Amino acid sequence: MGRPPPKFILDVAITVHDATGFPPNLVREWPEARDERVACFTHIAEAITSVLGVTPDFDPTDILRGKEVPKTLRLIQLLAVAAAKRTSRDQKAVKTSRRVGIVRPRELPAMFDAMGLLLHRAKTHADAKLQALAAARKGEQSLEEKINAMDTQLREESLVCVQKEEAVADAERQLEEARAEAKKVDAEAQLQDAAEEQPGSELLELEKQVTMLSSSPQDMPPDDVLGALTQQVEDVRKVMQQDAGEIPSLELKQQKVQASLSEVEAHASQLEIEVAREQKRCEAEKELLGQSPEEQKMILEAQGQKLRSRAEMLEAQIGQVQVEAEERKINNIRLKQETDELQAQSQDAHLQMQIVQEERDAMREAMENLWHEKSLVDEELNNQMQGYINLTERYTAHQDEVNEIEMLVERRHQQVAAIQKNGFEM
Repeated sequence: MGRPPPKFILDVAITVHDATGFPPNLVREWPEARDERVACFTHIAEAITSVLGVTPDFDPTDILRGKEVPKTLRLIQLLAVAAAKRTSRDQKAVKTSRRVGIVRPRELPAMFDAMGLLLHRAKTHADAKLQALAAARKGEQSLEEKINAMDTQLREESLVCVQKEEAVADAERQLEEARAEAKKVDAEAQLQDAAEEQPGSELLELEKQVTMLSSSPQDMPPDDVLGALTQQVEDVRKVMQQDAGEIPSLELKQQKVQASLSEVEAHASQLEIEVAREQKRCEAEKELLGQSPEEQKMILEAQGQKLRSRAEMLEAQIGQVQVEAEERKINNIRLKQETDELQAQSQDAHLQMQIVQEERDAMREAMENLWHEKSLVDEELNNQMQGYINLTERYTAHQDEVNEIEMLVERRHQQVAAIQKNGFEM
């Protein structure tokens, strides 16, 4: 069904109620008011929630408007599931309890799974005991073999320590060379800065010449003075350009030296850590050399206990980090869901905005049409008014002509009356 009507959902609920008695207190007549319809669908959802413990994700107003069809179909499915669960619960309450030791066929798979789980646990426990016995037998080997192996390991580690000490010495030598190079570059940079800040010998000579010229300018020709000053200025400019050209190369060289110095320092720190670790191991092995086998065993057990405690602490930290990672993953999933919901809402809002814009454009077009029709009506009214004005003017002109004619007729009548009065007949 593409889009079920609201009354169809109520008919389905009534049919389910007639068959199973669920949901209770259901309205059997289709309400006329909108609020009563919303209350009816809300009652169905609350009944489903009371049986399944799950709140249906739907909005009663969407059912009335024919929207969110998948959620509506989901509500019908949950109604059927809740009715079946309620019916099976009622039937179980009515049935009598079965005899002890009797298993239904449908309960056999669960029973077999439980039996398999118990057998698996028993096998795991037996394997663990066998491994513990094997480890105990393996730990009962002769102490002489352990001491010989430890001596061999000590010799190998001593050689490794010597090699690492030589590597550390080489790294320290390289570090000293890098530091000397860095100091040299810093000294050159400082000399360059000092040369830039303080006037050079040429500038001092130029100042002396300027002082001499200012003291006795009348003794030298103007051209010689100008040429000397121009030559000095050109020399100073060339020196400054040469110094400015050497500055980028010196800065680049300083950066390279600093980068190599940082690399050497990092390598030296790493080697120092490794040497410290090897020194601790050598000290522990030297401590074992002068002890009896029992004392060596006790020392090794103590060291093993320390390592195990450290491993447990690291495992606890790893577990905590994993829990935090799971929490972050859950938060990311929740944020993604919220983002999807917000995007859906944004799309709905965008769709509604498009609808509103289309309606606005339609209204604007209708307003333009009305305005055009109004303009036509105004134009027609102006034409009619102009016609009325023309008719009025013509009527006034005709009325004036009629008045003139009446006045002429009146004059003729007066002339005729005067003539008749004088005894003449017309």
